[in-house]
Amino acid sequence: MFDWEARVTVDGCKDRTYERALRARGADRRIRIIRNSQRMFSLWNLIRAIRRSNAAPEDVIVNLDGG
Repeated sequence: MFDWEARVTVDGCKDRTYERALRARGADRRIRIIRNSQRMFSLWNLIRAIRRSNAAPEDVIVNLDGG
């Protein structure tokens, strides 16, 4: 079991953000990267990430927006 995990959403960028995120993650399985095919914006991405995480009530969720 991991002590933490990160869920990174790359929001429909036309640049190389997704590839850079994959390279920065390396082989760290705690970091999960999702790429949207179109822009969904931060609130929608946050809701989706929390749903995918199956967070328990005692879990701590931190949101960082690189926009």
